[in-house]
Amino acid sequence: MEKKNSIFAGLNPTPASSPVSGSVNPESEVKVPLRPPGPDPEVVALKQKMDAMEKDFKSALKSPATDPEVTALKQKMDVIEQNIVVQLEKRIREYLLAALPPQPPPGAPKPPDLAARIVELDKRLEEFVRSTMVTSAQMKHIEESKSGARRETEELLKVVREQQKYSEMDRQMHDQVEKAWTRVEELEKKLMDFYASSITRQSDERKIPQPVVLGAEVEKMLELRLQKLSHEIELKFKSIAAKMDETSPALARKSEERISSMVSNLDVRLAAFEGEFKKMHLNISSSEDTIQALYVDIRNEMLSALKNSMKEESEAVRKYVDGFVVDTEARMGAMSKLVIGHMDEMMVQTRQEGVRLEKMGSAMEINAGNSRAALSALVGEIQGILQKHAIDIGERIRIENAKNAGEIMEFSRLSAFSLASATAVAANMDELNVRLSQLRDNLKVFVDGMKDVKLESVLGVSGALVRKNFEGIQGVLNGMEQDLSAFNKIKRGITDNLKGLAGGGKL
Repeated sequence: MEKKNSIFAGLNPTPASSPVSGSVNPESEVKVPLRPPGPDPEVVALKQKMDAMEKDFKSALKSPATDPEVTALKQKMDVIEQNIVVQLEKRIREYLLAALPPQPPPGAPKPPDLAARIVELDKRLEEFVRSTMVTSAQMKHIEESKSGARRETEELLKVVREQQKYSEMDRQMHDQVEKAWTRVEELEKKLMDFYASSITRQSDERKIPQPVVLGAEVEKMLELRLQKLSHEIELKFKSIAAKMDETSPALARKSEERISSMVSNLDVRLAAFEGEFKKMHLNISSSEDTIQALYVDIRNEMLSALKNSMKEESEAVRKYVDGFVVDTEARMGAMSKLVIGHMDEMMVQTRQEGVRLEKMGSAMEINAGNSRAALSALVGEIQGILQKHAIDIGERIRIENAKNAGEIMEFSRLSAFSLASATAVAANMDELNVRLSQLRDNLKVFVDGMKDVKLESVLGVSGALVRKNFEGIQGVLNGMEQDLSAFNKIKRGITDNLKGLAGGGKL
């Protein structure tokens, strides 16, 4: 069937048969060859071809086409338009040639009915003008149809490109979500491994004798041995004093006073060191437990927030993701890695302090053995010297006093070393506080910068996701501020205790 209002509706204008005047001689009329009635086969074939191309074009509009198919269709339409113009020009030229009368042969006599022929030619000229106007209108209609088809083709190409762009964007977002899930699983696995290793380390540390136990045992051993030695020395001095009263009572009393003051000074130093050791270890143990609890709370909160947000947003992110979720996940991963690094450093430093305390306990035991040996040697020497001469006894006592003074100085250096270790722990806690404060400040700057952005203007699923993630970041920032304030309180308590141990000195 021929389509209504087609661009080929007026391609075959058939001029009306001109009426022949009754005064004109039919034999003298010039017969002009006209087109046969009915459609031209070439035009019919061309129309059928155009109808087929229109059907192909409509089917291409309905189904998504690729760029090569659209380009080939556009080239075919251009070729058909050129063929239409060439055929129209050809048919008009043939019509004009057919409308012109043939030239009379040279020397032929003029026809007698010249006026009638002129009138007939005028009528044919008017018909030709009318057909030319109709052809011009048809050409204009063809040009308009061509422009409309070109616009539709451009719109179709635009829609196809947008569809391809969204398909590519959807594929890229899907890949990004898969990568994000992979990173989250790796982070969760690392956190679980770290938590398991920390539990294993804690169990191993429980099996190792703690410095507090070692300090108590050393203290008990020192106390028993010193009591025994002091009792023996007291008995010896009582027996020697009875003998020395006859020879040099003043020298004996002076030596006895020096030895008693030396033993009492040693007892005082040991008691003070034991108290400092207990306080320092108690503070370090409490700070380690507090830091471990703070780390576990931060890790659990971050993991729960990350898991909940990723579970709720997974389906929406697969369709429309704008990059903010990936950026948030990266920031949270960086925060987790930073906090884990700080906690690892604190755990390593705490273990180092434990090793130092164990070494201090071993040194105390060694020093106790040295003191016992020195005191035993002192008793033996006192017995030998008192048997030989009273003056020689005084000189020996002076030498032993100098030796014990060196040992007391060694104990003092151990106390200073323990205070220096505690000062290093306090400095590490200050550094951790500074880093956590910087992390808190960076998050606060990010949140303050996002407050100026009107998130309510972002519509759709992406806007809801952005607003929800922003609220989650604000909650994490508030919790971090609370944890940081609690950490500062604990740090101040430890610093105050260390200052008290140092006698009010500045750490």
